[in-house]
Amino acid sequence: MQFVTRQYQILFPRLPYAIRLLLNLAMLPVVLFWALPRLLFRMSRATSADEAKIPEVTDLAPGQFHMDVVPLSEVSAKPATMVELAALVEADDWDSFLARTREIDSEGGRAEGAPLTYAALRAARPRQIAFLAMHPDCSAIPGRDLPLDDIERLEHVFVHRHRDPQLAALLAKAHLELAWARRGGDYADAVTEDGWRGFQMHLARANEIVSSFDARSEKSPMLAEITFNIALASEWDAAAQEAAFKNCLMLNPRCWQAMSQRAFHLLPRWGGDYEQLERAARQAMSDTHQYGAAAYAAFYLRVLDCDEGAMFSCDPELFAEGLYDMAAAEDGDPVLVNQLIQHSIEIVTPSFALFGGAGEEEINARRAKFDTSSDAVFAAFFCCHVPEAWQGEADEITRLVRMMYANDLEAGRKVHLTQARGIEISEMTA
Repeated sequence: MQFVTRQYQILFPRLPYAIRLLLNLAMLPVVLFWALPRLLFRMSRATSADEAKIPEVTDLAPGQFHMDVVPLSEVSAKPATMVELAALVEADDWDSFLARTREIDSEGGRAEGAPLTYAALRAARPRQIAFLAMHPDCSAIPGRDLPLDDIERLEHVFVHRHRDPQLAALLAKAHLELAWARRGGDYADAVTEDGWRGFQMHLARANEIVSSFDARSEKSPMLAEITFNIALASEWDAAAQEAAFKNCLMLNPRCWQAMSQRAFHLLPRWGGDYEQLERAARQAMSDTHQYGAAAYAAFYLRVLDCDEGAMFSCDPELFAEGLYDMAAAEDGDPVLVNQLIQHSIEIVTPSFALFGGAGEEEINARRAKFDTSSDAVFAAFFCCHVPEAWQGEADEITRLVRMMYANDLEAGRKVHLTQARGIEISEMTA
């Protein structure tokens, strides 16, 4: 079924406009009077079943429930660091900028479950970041439309500091992002010749930059991760990709994003398979045993929702254990905790195709196996609501949290979740 759908997606946009219009008109009655009502019924039935599992607690005594709502700027070091570094870039003080970036890289500073050097990656090229943010990920953008001021400035700075590993990583990352912007994120057979030329040009420059450095001898986790990203985009051979990934693990055992990228490129769409994915996840968990099963969860966290087949190879209990271990490894970082719970909700939310079938019931039944994946994270680490980490509205999050503490609230206990004091559950006093 997926093969047929994919062939249709390739063929349909290439048909003459008149034929596409006729096909759409022919399908309209089927969609309006059969497929759409059927889809809405299935969605309504699933929603009603989920709501019936845990009723919301509404009758609360004054002061019985409280949850801090904390903006990202108050619980993450990343925004402040980015402002600091951006000011140095604006002042053209590259020596201070690179010294600070090197310090962050060597100390392993972190925020939101990611290296704090991510702030430097953004601060170094504000116009490029702002431009790409206005487009969907991996849009196929003509070269004439791309802003090149930032990358030309980085190239100029690199001429005089061509042995600086952090600057090399920044410049290579800038070229890598422009490569994907030129190519677009579609399947290879849908990429234009101009898109391929732009992709290959920027990717070749990124490879040229990192080829002069060895991340291990430079002891730079930042350079290691960007080199690994380039290895994946460039389709280095399997041994070279594996070596680049091992460098990431050695220099930063909490390289969750590198693990996620590794997992994505092991999916069948890239020529891999689920057995490979499972083996790699367990191997990474073994290689980073000091963080329990965190690596296992990092491997599966973002592929479970984008590739439903991965849910059948992933062990739900080990995944749940890994989510807890990841939160613990990051000292309960509030932003990460909120993000992990949000991702878990996305994984378990039933999916419905317009015409149904194609194993829909089996897939949704498997999704349900992950229903309690984030419960332990919730119980141990969720101490405040960080709105920027969620897709839902504030009242939806409040309702969700009350549902999680339904037993305590119904028993008359007081539940307070605060950034300063953590999770407090106590008996109500008269």
